[in-house]
Amino acid sequence: MWKDVLEYFYLEQETENMSCFRLKDRYVDAINRNFRFLLISQTEQYVVYYSYSQQNSSLVVNKREFGDREEAELYIRSEINEIIRKNLIYFVFGKFVK
Repeated sequence: MWKDVLEYFYLEQETENMSCFRLKDRYVDAINRNFRFLLISQTEQYVVYYSYSQQNSSLVVNKREFGDREEAELYIRSEINEIIRKNLIYFVFGKFVK
């Protein structure tokens, strides 16, 4: 299920109630940004924390709550696909030298 996601992101940490996906270092180097998704299961609720950081800037965090895990995972996949779409040229070719 996460095969397409794991091409660009890796599972940084996983426990029974938590999964953390992070952009692979080679892609962080290409776009000079880091993205992380933290999925936490709480009683009858799933919370996704989406954060990114850039060099010389503070961390930005968005929080979304979902009623079931599948909906939370679909949100993560959707956001990751958008990140990949916006940055694919950098992921494929690396940084451009000006």
